[in-house]
Amino acid sequence: MNMFQNQYNLRVSNQLKTISLLRKGEIYLSDIADFLNVSHAATTKIINQLCEAKVVNKKTNVPEGKLERGRLPITISLNEDVGVTCAIAFAKKIEIAISSLSGKILLYDSYEISSFITEKDFEKVANIIEEFLKRKEVNGRPLLGICISSPGMVQKETGDIFYSFKIKTDNGCSPLTYFKNKFGVTTNLYNDVQIGMVGAKKYDLIPNDAFNYMFARIDTSCCVAFSFDGKLYQGHHGYPGEQTFIFADDEFTNASTCNILYGFSSIAKIANRIDPSVNYLDEYDIPYKSKIIELYKKNDEVIVKAAKETAIKNAIQLIAYNDLLNLDHIIIDGGINNLGEKYKEILLNSIYKYRKNFNTNIIFLNSEINTSLLGAIYQSGNIYFLDKLEKITNQRSSTGNYNIADAFGDNI
Repeated sequence: MNMFQNQYNLRVSNQLKTISLLRKGEIYLSDIADFLNVSHAATTKIINQLCEAKVVNKKTNVPEGKLERGRLPITISLNEDVGVTCAIAFAKKIEIAISSLSGKILLYDSYEISSFITEKDFEKVANIIEEFLKRKEVNGRPLLGICISSPGMVQKETGDIFYSFKIKTDNGCSPLTYFKNKFGVTTNLYNDVQIGMVGAKKYDLIPNDAFNYMFARIDTSCCVAFSFDGKLYQGHHGYPGEQTFIFADDEFTNASTCNILYGFSSIAKIANRIDPSVNYLDEYDIPYKSKIIELYKKNDEVIVKAAKETAIKNAIQLIAYNDLLNLDHIIIDGGINNLGEKYKEILLNSIYKYRKNFNTNIIFLNSEINTSLLGAIYQSGNIYFLDKLEKITNQRSSTGNYNIADAFGDNI
């Protein structure tokens, strides 16, 4: 990395930190200086550059009855008038949100699907977005970017999705290609669990002091994402943390269960093993999750036994992850939390039974919050700001070849 890159990386870093702070609301210029730990003059220069690029607004506040003398308090806010962004979360339920650049949801819609997601669903989502953009909440602002969350192994460059029970791209139908061509704006595609961990962190569902942690989504199937030193681990093959096709043990392999962690698919198959007359799987080998939750809460003997078995096995797997990676937090996301306090108690008691000195903080997230949608909302704005800062830097540099991805490609 040469001096040119170092020089501009520092400036962009401070700009990104400033924008991140402003996404939480309007703030005084002096507070930004304190946050960045730089001089008032340096902060003013940063803000002026962002103002020139129409990224932020600056307002001088004159107290009522006071003369404009001395250094007056200046407030800075994001320029929300330049446009809006769109987030799409694909799963059993498709969710669509139009948001401001600060991440505030302006419009939201969702609908359930019964089988695979097809191009007809893309068309339906596109129609919803087009209708949203006409609404008064948007106020005529243009669409700046789209971020898509999808289950499975995601190839962000090509838009191909592998190993997903809900969406297939081997027929040439890619959501990345479709929405990019449809709306002509920057469009990005991410794995739902990875972007879900980002959403949980950015919307303060994960503590600020969490740096090395595991984000485990236990639902119909199970996947995980990891944060090391405060950064999302993305790996090099596009599939870090996913384990849908890793076999746990012979017993469950023979039962066609292929998850290291055990969710509703495992509960359904274990229930069928306990009582062969019980079958809570549909033609796609996907469990009737709502039925399992209902029966568990009614203390159905077979479902309670099956769920307890998965809780114990999940406890053992979480201990193994924690021992290997020395985590400070384990975050449990997903529909498994709908089983309630009894399931959580079995899981925790099993952890402490098998590892008496276990002291890693375990957090159960609100199962009604789709963290993947939150992550896509955050990242749709983040992508816009990254593109904008690259253009600002190239305009100010003599060479004009600054590539923000070289230093901030992991800014997710």
